[in-house]
Amino acid sequence: MARKPTGNPTGRPLKDFDKKTFESLCHVWCTWDEIENILQGERETICKWCLRTYGEPFSVIYKKYSDGGKASLRRNQLHLSKTNAAMAIWLGKQKLGQRDIPKEVEEFNGKLVDLLERLGKMEIEKKEEDLKE
Repeated sequence: MARKPTGNPTGRPLKDFDKKTFESLCHVWCTWDEIENILQGERETICKWCLRTYGEPFSVIYKKYSDGGKASLRRNQLHLSKTNAAMAIWLGKQKLGQRDIPKEVEEFNGKLVDLLERLGKMEIEKKEEDLKE
């Protein structure tokens, strides 16, 4: 940093933020506005701090620490699914590909399959009759 003739540095001192607080804010998916308000710094200042502190842009650091929040949420959901049937069903649909098929749709699909099989047999019989003639 450049210095004045008095030996003091020129310009405003660099703003520093608490790494642990910043990482915790990312972990719980805080918005830009929330991060700015809690750290009491402007967006541009926080971005520059990330580059100085982590050597990477804000977006990379935010994604890195917010992924920890996803893991926490997943762990809590799995724990909750032991006592909450709705959560267990939702997780089954999301992660295991399970789905609800209404009884009416199941019955309709069964009737449709039967109809298609009968049509196929009728078509074969018609072709056989045409070949005999």
